[in-house]
Amino acid sequence: MLNIGLQGGPEQAGFPAVAPVTPAPEASMSRIALLAALAAGLGALLALALRRRPLPAVPAVRDAGPGAMERPPRQWDIVDQRADESFPASDPPGGY
Repeated sequence: MLNIGLQGGPEQAGFPAVAPVTPAPEASMSRIALLAALAAGLGALLALALRRRPLPAVPAVRDAGPGAMERPPRQWDIVDQRADESFPASDPPGGY
């Protein structure tokens, strides 16, 4: 039975001594370059996602009344005027 206790190092437990592995300077520099390229790419994607987009064109809204219509009706009364003034609001005309 192999005794791997807390006392002693791995050599006493029967494992060979291994020198710690340190990465070569070139490897750490390539990791830094990779991380920098990744950060730049993510930054570019974020900039594209957050850039201002032009607002959609708003259709022209005419003034109320038959004078602003291309083809006004032949008959026009106060009810027509109030209804036209209230459009596009959802509230009914207030002149009663």
